[in-house]
Amino acid sequence: MKNQKGIQLSEFPLKDLEVFEHILFHDTPVLSHVRDSTKNNYLAYWIDDDNVAYRWLIFKIDPIDLEVYLSGKIPLKSLVMSPKNDFVFFTDMNDGQYTNNIMVKPVDLIPDYIPDEDSFYRSGIDKKYTEFFKQTLTPVSA
Repeated sequence: MKNQKGIQLSEFPLKDLEVFEHILFHDTPVLSHVRDSTKNNYLAYWIDDDNVAYRWLIFKIDPIDLEVYLSGKIPLKSLVMSPKNDFVFFTDMNDGQYTNNIMVKPVDLIPDYIPDEDSFYRSGIDKKYTEFFKQTLTPVSA
């Protein structure tokens, strides 16, 4: 795997991640929407692998930004490089184990790990997300 410099972490900081939905596939999931135990939303993007593990880039996502991405209005690159992300996380996963955990500022990502300019989602919004956005993006009345 490629060498990504960053702050090495003794353990993966995001606990109890569960898949909400797999968004993109290429034989296996490539981009997944995951949530932690307190319902914070993250995107997990498969970016590299070797004979031992799969490397994932994981970052927090606001529901409004996810909705804009799934509507095809902005590329995945914009989400990864967003100023909202103070840090993104890398982990190498194998058999449910998280190893080589790294925290990186998006501006310090190596070019190979930054999605392409044309990384737009083009498949339309799934019914599951219609409900998700209805629940998470409904304005609160005063």
